[in-house]
Amino acid sequence: MPLPLAPLTIRMPERMPPTGSWVPAPSHRAVLQGLVHGMTRDEYAAESGLARSTVAGYIHACLTRCSVICIRALAGQAIRLGIATVAPLPAPDLPDALTAVWAYLAADVRDDTLTAHIARATGYTRTMVDAALAELRSLGEPDSTLVVRGCAYGIITPEEPRTLPVLPRQHAGKRPLPSPRQHPVPPRADPLGLLPETMSRSTEPSVLSGPWVTGFAFDVVRVSPEVCRTALATLQEWHRPGPVVGSIEARTAFFLVEPGTLPDRWRTAGARLWKRGMSVQLPTSSGTCTAYWAVPYTGTYWNTHSIVQILGGSFTTPRG
Repeated sequence: MPLPLAPLTIRMPERMPPTGSWVPAPSHRAVLQGLVHGMTRDEYAAESGLARSTVAGYIHACLTRCSVICIRALAGQAIRLGIATVAPLPAPDLPDALTAVWAYLAADVRDDTLTAHIARATGYTRTMVDAALAELRSLGEPDSTLVVRGCAYGIITPEEPRTLPVLPRQHAGKRPLPSPRQHPVPPRADPLGLLPETMSRSTEPSVLSGPWVTGFAFDVVRVSPEVCRTALATLQEWHRPGPVVGSIEARTAFFLVEPGTLPDRWRTAGARLWKRGMSVQLPTSSGTCTAYWAVPYTGTYWNTHSIVQILGGSFTTPRG
């Protein structure tokens, strides 16, 4: 990163807030204080002079009373319930991926499933999640303290965030998936540079969002940012372009095409038809942290004639 790590100011209030939540015994408060400051069970046992089994019993009681299964989540619950408090710190300027991964560090899942959990929640690959976790841990603080620091920065909040990818995740048959919530982000100009210089990004809201299945309301043609930019520049001489979604993570553009008008497995040198029957998550009008509308959908898809003329000039069906 690296981050200048300002000291954390963590306190254990004598009086619990009137929330009706668990009021820990002094022994439990003491072990919680050690955990949120980053001490391991053995370190706390050595400092307090207690047997490891006694400390393990205290930790187990805290986990049970806070209804969590791991120390990371326990640290987050201690802050959320007011058992511990941390003074706010100015949030650092971090890459989107690192912030998104940090926001899920307090997830109540086993450590060996944390990467998979964050990958599913954010849409990032496991490799990207592992890299972000390694970068966070390179700061030299244990996960429990990183959770507290995330709370101080406002990155970790009482409600677990939700971010969703635009890319198809699995074969979904012929029914759209249930509509999940998305984590909105402020509109950005055009991070992938999909639009040519002569074309400004439309401010019209997209009337299409949420989960869909390819091949029914629309088909999806995948192109590179360079091909997209060239296609849009060429198309300006003809008529208005169809909707375009930019996938930031995949650095890819998606043209939404009239369904069923291109042959199965259609492709050209610079584009290919996405397999039909795949679930695809479209961004909201304001976009998500992984995708945005370069050209919004306002009621009309790309037509087949335009796609064929711009992207290849003829149908090319691969062998096999």
